[in-house]
Amino acid sequence: MKEKQVLIDFSIIIPSRNRLSYFKDLLVSIKEKTFDLSKIEVIIAIDFDDPVLSEYVTLIKSFDTLNCFIIIRERSIFLSADYQNVMARLSKGRFIWGLNDDCVVETQDWDSKFLEAVKEHKSKIFYAAMGGAGHKIMYRDGNFSSGFPMLSREAFEAVGYFMHPEIRGYRADARLHSVFKMVGATIYLPTIGANHKKGKGVGDEVWQTMMKRGGDRGVDYANCVEKLQKALEKEKADN
Repeated sequence: MKEKQVLIDFSIIIPSRNRLSYFKDLLVSIKEKTFDLSKIEVIIAIDFDDPVLSEYVTLIKSFDTLNCFIIIRERSIFLSADYQNVMARLSKGRFIWGLNDDCVVETQDWDSKFLEAVKEHKSKIFYAAMGGAGHKIMYRDGNFSSGFPMLSREAFEAVGYFMHPEIRGYRADARLHSVFKMVGATIYLPTIGANHKKGKGVGDEVWQTMMKRGGDRGVDYANCVEKLQKALEKEKADN
């Protein structure tokens, strides 16, 4: 099987549904905050039954300076985990950044600053916990997550997914962070990234929803950790 040719630096993957105004603000922020638009692609997944699907398509086409791709698909119960994995598999960037449709990119020239921050990192296999004006989320069970993870292409290929396919979306990023942290493959970049538009962490109501719908009981992370360890060992041996 021929390997995918990587020609760009960043793939931004965004699932969205019926939040057109928020989504527009996100696209504006990507356009205004990116240093080199020629080195990014934006992949958007939208449900075929979204009530404002045509408006989404029209809006995305209006951002002609952004390299955008639209995936229209059947709605999944696994929410962002499923959507982001589909988009990640189609992506071409050296790094894959998962964003929510209700956030905005905060850091000016985030792309060039990210590349500068990671250029001396010895391993190419890593999870970057992105910040944004120092923003971070601490979940009530003690797990830390930046909320908007960036995976290197090598990290994605090592584990085989962007978000664990057995988690319906909520907390999937936190669990992925935990797995990479176990093997020492996490980079934290608190001043580079995005933030929810309202600038808030996880409130009580959202937390209860996450516990109800996004639980990961019974999910086996051992296989993921083993894959990462083997990939890191191989990388070290090859170097």
